[in-house]
Amino acid sequence: MKQQRTSVLHAKALSNAIKLLNAIGAQYAIKDAEGVVHGDLKAVSKAKRKPNKYPYGSLANHVKPYIASCGVNQTVTIPIGQFDIDHVYGSTSSIASKEWGNGCHKIGASPDKKSVLLTRTEKLDDIDDLFSQLGIK
Repeated sequence: MKQQRTSVLHAKALSNAIKLLNAIGAQYAIKDAEGVVHGDLKAVSKAKRKPNKYPYGSLANHVKPYIASCGVNQTVTIPIGQFDIDHVYGSTSSIASKEWGNGCHKIGASPDKKSVLLTRTEKLDDIDDLFSQLGIK
């Protein structure tokens, strides 16, 4: 009895919502519990993410020791190992930005595409730091 009453209430609420949306001239797409689509827009389902190519954290664990050992104005070579170069490149750039801030590194691939080259640069936070380094008062 309760299930039937809920179903009747849902149908009435859906009907009222559709009437209201039509009255204000809105475009909509509503998919009800039975899977019927109401309205004049195309219903779009949420895109599903594809599964990760590598186990969670494995790229970060591979890259972090190299980033930790890199000082300002130093370059480190990160071998790609069992990963593909695009994933190592992206993971390295992301972790470096999180560790040092955006704009504090340069990244590239080695000519043989078997490693990623990461150079840590110095980012000046404000104009006073720039002037002091240039000897301007």
